[in-house]
Amino acid sequence: MPVPGRAELGATVIKVENSSTGGDVTRTWKLPAEVEAGCNGGVTAYFSCCNVGKKSIAVDIRKESGLACVRKLAASADVVVASYKPGDAEKLGVDADTLRKLNPGLVYAQITGYGLEDSRPGYDAVIQAESGFQYMNGPPGNFPEASPTKMPVALMDLLAAHQLKQAVLLALWDRERQGDGSGSFVQVSLLQAGISALANQATGYVLADAIPE
Repeated sequence: MPVPGRAELGATVIKVENSSTGGDVTRTWKLPAEVEAGCNGGVTAYFSCCNVGKKSIAVDIRKESGLACVRKLAASADVVVASYKPGDAEKLGVDADTLRKLNPGLVYAQITGYGLEDSRPGYDAVIQAESGFQYMNGPPGNFPEASPTKMPVALMDLLAAHQLKQAVLLALWDRERQGDGSGSFVQVSLLQAGISALANQATGYVLADAIPE
């Protein structure tokens, strides 16, 4: 069984949840099958798949004690992964510049919905539509009989997570290669991840004006 706080490749991963809102909302996202099977206790399948091997703590960083706790963790961490809307981390005092002053070797990795210049929150289903995935998916024909169809998993979230993972690994490797212990700031957005994953469908549109469906 996974050991709490020990994730893939032996990493120590601490998930910071918001105590004032009940923590990660996926703790309550049960599949209908879970309800039918009587899975009333413990965590949900959704939360389990996203958080295996992680250790969770609950704090309110709007309070001095909570902010101090997060800053203490960041001061000795290799990586901080943040999913705030642009500008929110600065308001809360946990932005890249602030935390990297405490820990110059820190790799601060931020994921947003639409990039650092757009404060809109990102929702997977919406960005599936905006990036073109829903239009490409589903049966052929005219709307509404053949409507664009959402993917059955949070595909944009997963694509962005994998891209951010690559950015973090490259940043850690660069820190070792440079030898000066300096960290960096890396970021990815859900929309950028979705569009980049269009691959040959995107180049087909660029080269031949072909709209895939």
